Amino acid sequence: MRLALVGVHGSGKSTLFRAFTGARTPAGGGGAAPMAVVRVRDPRLERLRDLYRPEKYTPAAVEVLDLPGLPGPGEPSSNRKPDLLAAARESDGLLLVVRGFEEPSYPYAEPAADPEREAAHLAGELAFADLDIAMKRVEKLDAQATRGGLKDAERKEREALGRVVGVLEQGGAARDAGLGPEEEKRLRGFRFLTAKPWVLVVSVGEGGDPRRADGIPGDFASRATLCGRAEADIAELPEEDRAAFLREIGVERPASESLLETAFRGLGTVTFFTVGEDEVRAWTMKGGGTTVDAAGCVHSDLARGFVRAEVVASEDLLALGSMAEVKRAGRFRLEGKDAVVRDGEVVHIRSAV
Repeated sequence: MRLALVGVHGSGKSTLFRAFTGARTPAGGGGAAPMAVVRVRDPRLERLRDLYRPEKYTPAAVEVLDLPGLPGPGEPSSNRKPDLLAAARESDGLLLVVRGFEEPSYPYAEPAADPEREAAHLAGELAFADLDIAMKRVEKLDAQATRGGLKDAERKEREALGRVVGVLEQGGAARDAGLGPEEEKRLRGFRFLTAKPWVLVVSVGEGGDPRRADGIPGDFASRATLCGRAEADIAELPEEDRAAFLREIGVERPASESLLETAFRGLGTVTFFTVGEDEVRAWTMKGGGTTVDAAGCVHSDLARGFVRAEVVASEDLLALGSMAEVKRAGRFRLEGKDAVVRDGEVVHIRSAV
């Protein structure tokens, strides 16, 4: 899974990237946006690790991409550069980072922080980028229709795109176009930015209002307020010093860690676990996936030879202490390939291969 950080110049976006990764000089190169693979903490998985004490422990991971800063609200619209958002289209979700702090030394077009306006500006830039792509395709299809007509698939694409364009022109998002499953599949290749889940992050200074993100208008999967600079400083501490520092200030874990976990869940993913003395591991897939889909996540051979899935809720396994006790209590299920996997389930695949 991949998350892309989106923000205007000086919003605190790259500082938040440092907080996620603990890296001052993240990998990028060749003009590519910096990217890092970050482990996502899951307390359920940690408790399963403590229960099984496996040889190997593998949390879920997410790729975090730090996109170049976009032109700010005070900059002319002619400065728009759609290519800045090209990499965002390959992501599964967007973290919209807006400034809630004051920084006199930075050359902002408008020095005063205005998170509400900045959030609306980012939403507008993302919608504009989607509208630009959709209109180019619409114009091409319309020209083709004039010359010699459209095939049935092209006609259906044109109808679906027309609804998306109409919503975007009214200031909405592609996710609001009311597309059916087949239409969504037909337009999947456009990777519309306004169809992806968004998480709003307001970056504040030390002592800033911890509820600054609350009430900002917008269709966000979740929202958070944090001090990016403090979080980045914590992330750059050696692990043993970091734990001691958090204990000293009475905090269980950094806010950026909680934010990453929340953003990850906001992607519409399901996390399931495989457990044993050899390895305890978290796996992720799109919500609504079945047991055979879960088998394919683990290994394609397991999906090909799928027979049954042994399924138990992680809460039951942790409460009862062993798989034997789970079975004795009747909290264990054998499922076929069409059973939907729910978040937090422990799954063991029986396969003929």
